[in-house]
Amino acid sequence: MARFRRNADAAKESIRAFLGGWRGQQAVTDEESYVALEKAIRSLAEFYSKAGPSASLPQDVKNKILDDLSAADAYL
Repeated sequence: MARFRRNADAAKESIRAFLGGWRGQQAVTDEESYVALEKAIRSLAEFYSKAGPSASLPQDVKNKILDDLSAADAYL
């Protein structure tokens, strides 16, 4: 469990750094790909915040995230 937490913490910090680095920058905030990517990341974070770090991702949440990632890819 400790190893899992260390890996999760590293991933969480990387995601925060990514979003924080672009937050508020007009160059990306209007880009549909960025908006869709941020939406996918926030959906994932919201799920794990509510369900706990070791919860299984339900299919409906997984589909929503994959849809957002596909939309981001399509906008690129």
